[in-house]
Amino acid sequence: MVPRRVFLQTSLACGVASFAATVPGLRALAQPLPRRRSLHEMALDDPDLEAWRDFVEQMQASSREGQPVSWLGFAEVHGNLEQGFNLCPHGNWYFLPWHRSYIRMYEVTCRELIAKSDFALPFWDWTAHPDFPAAFGDPTYRGRPNPLYVEGRNTQTGAAIPKRNTGETVMERIYDLPTFEEFGSTRATGQTDVDAKWIKAHGVKGELEYNPHDNVHCIVAGPFMCSGASARDPIFQMHHCNIDRIWAEWNARGGEDSTDSLWRDMTFADNFIAPDGTTYSTVVRDLLVPEDLGYTYGLEKPRGRVVADPGRMLFLRSLVGSPSLMAEAQAIDATVEAGPITARPGDPASVSFRAAPLGAAKAADPQIANTLQAADIEPKRVYAVLRNMRPRLGSETGLHVFVNAPDVTAATPVDDNPNYVTSIGFFGARPIDDGPVHAGSAALVDLTPALRRLSEAGRLDGDDITVQLVPVGVRNETGAGDVGIAEVELAVL
Repeated sequence: MVPRRVFLQTSLACGVASFAATVPGLRALAQPLPRRRSLHEMALDDPDLEAWRDFVEQMQASSREGQPVSWLGFAEVHGNLEQGFNLCPHGNWYFLPWHRSYIRMYEVTCRELIAKSDFALPFWDWTAHPDFPAAFGDPTYRGRPNPLYVEGRNTQTGAAIPKRNTGETVMERIYDLPTFEEFGSTRATGQTDVDAKWIKAHGVKGELEYNPHDNVHCIVAGPFMCSGASARDPIFQMHHCNIDRIWAEWNARGGEDSTDSLWRDMTFADNFIAPDGTTYSTVVRDLLVPEDLGYTYGLEKPRGRVVADPGRMLFLRSLVGSPSLMAEAQAIDATVEAGPITARPGDPASVSFRAAPLGAAKAADPQIANTLQAADIEPKRVYAVLRNMRPRLGSETGLHVFVNAPDVTAATPVDDNPNYVTSIGFFGARPIDDGPVHAGSAALVDLTPALRRLSEAGRLDGDDITVQLVPVGVRNETGAGDVGIAEVELAVL
């Protein structure tokens, strides 16, 4: 472990000068850039892990009210146990860039405090290594209390995250999404400018956010991870470093970030804390290239991908409530709606739609999809948009989504089940009677992979699509509660 150093309350030696050299848009002077690595590639005494232990221990020792550069001070930028989330956006397209800037705040401060200029945050690759890492799950390290251990977590060393939340099939679906708002969650409903009020306004979550992100938070749980105070658990930064890596990987596979000024020009004003205790701002357009921020994942250069339908984004924007676009979008495609409904543990909700008028049958046909992709055209996809979801038990409950699967229950297997679509988590939601935080969240659920599997197997009969919504306990299948859903909308993009 790096030797302990005296922690200064308000500043660190050369802190201001060093931090100024790492502001977004400027390349770090040191070469090569510090590379963020998988926890499972690292020995327990790896220098970066030793630095992180020492950093967490010192920051925790400094935590007291009014001290910004401390474990508690940094965590409260994200949120706390009493009020829930603070400055962090969830459920809209600022989710990824804000959290990139947030975890970089820890990385930069660790470099300063531990005097290790090449420190890089590790990431927990829960796809390749779903088991909870020993560096965080063991109560002691070298005969002393482990500062990375949190008592009361639901997962400890060796416990695995289910592959329905983080497995390769899930990730390939996510990497395959063609536009940023499908990949990284959509713009806020009705957004018209870059006023700061939109940073925390609700859009529609994509699968990256509502499945691996939300569910890992609430499977790990414990006293902090499933709440606004989640950054108080040292695994938080490893989890979000992996989310950040996935964004970089999506870019490396040819995924293009939004060019919309409503996204790129948003400023997170004084949202972050510098090593000297002052606050600073970042702008989304300056957060798009990890190497410009002083770290790398060592990924290959971007590869090309198929071209999306030029009307796709117009229609997607109409789905999240841009009123001026509605008339134009209706000329591109139609939608059908149903609701409100309530999905109960013993009585899953089932919503049926007539597919043919929407062209969903063509979207589900794998031969048509292959032909279009061969011509560098992105095939259309069938989405269910679930709006204003309110889990009565809050984040204790999740939602399994099936298509054309009558008689499903919480016990219905999902692994290798062709009718299974995805699992939705409700990270940060409180019980209804407790005044839910982030209640009313929405999810953009891609039905297309399941529909194509059924089509290939000759099991997509007729023109009807039925979506089944099954409440499940996030950590215990029998621990689920009701989920109210104001509207289910079927759309073809």
